[in-house]
Amino acid sequence: MKVQDKGILGTWIYTVEEAPFGFQTGRVIFYEENDSVKAKLKVYGIPIETAKLEIDSAKVSFTTQVEHEEVSIKLEKKEDKLVGLAYASEGSMAISMVKKGRKNREQKEKSSRKRFRSRHGDISTGRALLNFDVEGRSEDGAVNYKVHTFYYGWFGNPEYDGSYRAWNHQVIPHWIDTTWNNLAPHTGGDDVGANFYPQLGNYSSKDPATISTHMQQIREAGIGVVVISWWGKGDFTDQSVGTLLDTAHAHGLKVAFHIEPVYNTVAEFRGLMEYISSSYLQHPAMYKIDGKPLYYLYNSFKLKHEEWQSLLNPDSTSSLRSTPLDGVFIGLWTTGFDGEFAVKSGFDGFYTYFASDGFAYGSTTSNWPDMAAFARENNLIYIPSVGPGYADTRIRPWNEKTTKSRDQGRYYEEMFKNAVNTNPDFISITSFNEWHEGTQIEPVVPKKTPSFTYLDYGEDTDPMFYIWKTKSLIDTYFND
Repeated sequence: MKVQDKGILGTWIYTVEEAPFGFQTGRVIFYEENDSVKAKLKVYGIPIETAKLEIDSAKVSFTTQVEHEEVSIKLEKKEDKLVGLAYASEGSMAISMVKKGRKNREQKEKSSRKRFRSRHGDISTGRALLNFDVEGRSEDGAVNYKVHTFYYGWFGNPEYDGSYRAWNHQVIPHWIDTTWNNLAPHTGGDDVGANFYPQLGNYSSKDPATISTHMQQIREAGIGVVVISWWGKGDFTDQSVGTLLDTAHAHGLKVAFHIEPVYNTVAEFRGLMEYISSSYLQHPAMYKIDGKPLYYLYNSFKLKHEEWQSLLNPDSTSSLRSTPLDGVFIGLWTTGFDGEFAVKSGFDGFYTYFASDGFAYGSTTSNWPDMAAFARENNLIYIPSVGPGYADTRIRPWNEKTTKSRDQGRYYEEMFKNAVNTNPDFISITSFNEWHEGTQIEPVVPKKTPSFTYLDYGEDTDPMFYIWKTKSLIDTYFND
């Protein structure tokens, strides 16, 4: 591209207040090369490449790869600023850029980077040291409470619930590439929003018979804790919690909550804790550490670290600590900066969730030794997440690059071994039945329709293959 406006050349400081922790500010450097303008980003000194740069009079646009997804940035020059929107999977975010002088910029960034990377200086959480001794195998030796699995109770069918739920998942549009944006949702029945087809068919998550079958299979897999995806008071996923607790208890299992991002404020999160505390905490199936319930917090970046501090710092006047609402709060580690976010927020630990190795910094197994060391240095519970594979192209047809072949169980074995080798406090399995993303260990059956052939575990393979595989891995690594 020929240089039309030399005024854009140089370094601009960007601000995106709604961006993930660590990415809220950085530099965009526009430079001239071979009579063309190019751009690159730097976040705390880490270079990030850009693509599709276009400059048209006062308008500037480009894309960049931030961790695991492509982000589109569209800007317009207004006076001495560039302002616009950054488009990502979670929606659009306001972005502004101001051009800075080199000496002033570098001095400020160096100071900012020094503050950010400090682990034992200005980062002060007030969180008490967490020393815990948790039970491993159950009394009968059938399950291990140090192994958890994520469980989804959002499925429904016409026979039990009046209509399909989740099985008729939409095809998710892409925020940049509109190729697949007008596809109809799946219908349910023979056409489900999943790359595999369940042995139980289009079941209802509220059906006690289904829940009983699932708890029995989880027990047979040797898993001790069922981590239920929970979307708030009165939600469909809330309506089966009582049955889940009773059935889990009957099978010798424990239950923990996977709090989904249904809150937007500190007050709303406190309200969720009050509801769970009054409704479920007295049940004997609730999983607890030192008498406190364990909570996984998916997309824990919904609140800023200062807001989490107001809840989790024992010195805060609004703290949950040392109250009936206290718990062991496990935040999500996705990007390279999320360890610092966990410390600054006052979380008790972190987990990685995603089952696709390399999808994000946190789910990249080669990063786990460093993350485990970070956890030890900062007295955090460390819970890597492992899975049997990943395939979600029935609901995200643009996401083939994230697919991970199961390779007859070898992918699962390798991920499990990588987790164990870092000496984790617990291991979480993604997932028992997240069918949309193809991470389930729940039994499947081969199925072919006129328009689609579902994946399976092998034509002559036992549908319970990943139940038995999980049991074998737990026995190998945890029950010596």
